Amino acid sequence: MLLTIIGCGDAFGSGGRMQTAYHVRSGSTSFLIDCGATALIGLERAGLSPDEIPTIFLSHLHGDHFAGLCWWLLHAQHVTRRTAPLTVTGLEGDVSVTARLAGGGVTGQASALRHGIARALVDLDEGLRPDLKREGLLARDSRIKERKKAGLRGARKRPQFSKR
Repeated sequence: MLLTIIGCGDAFGSGGRMQTAYHVRSGSTSFLIDCGATALIGLERAGLSPDEIPTIFLSHLHGDHFAGLCWWLLHAQHVTRRTAPLTVTGLEGDVSVTARLAGGGVTGQASALRHGIARALVDLDEGLRPDLKREGLLARDSRIKERKKAGLRGARKRPQFSKR
């Protein structure tokens, strides 16, 4: 699975960041999570074609997350003459994720966050379990930091050998 952050800025584009849009590619399928007003510009900069995206998931109905849909539809109709169907969907109700991560490295934290979101989605809708399991998102990484042993500098590092 490949996640491309198209934009992660606020509604006003402060700091030069694009509005919210995330492109996910897994095997032969791809989809977009949220579609901020600058999503088309961000997709173009990332070298991605909007015509290759069959589904757009909306996380919630804030303007900076769905305002790009009108531009998307105009682009599809008048610029690229899109013929493939476009599905726009979202979870019923409002779902937001707040995560507090500590310890480990960036990769470990990202993996833990991904695992936690997948488990929360299964709690919301049990029908998502087969797809999430097939993608390996429900498998926990069981590796933990090895404990320090007595007489060693760390888990395995030994003091430097001295002949005399």
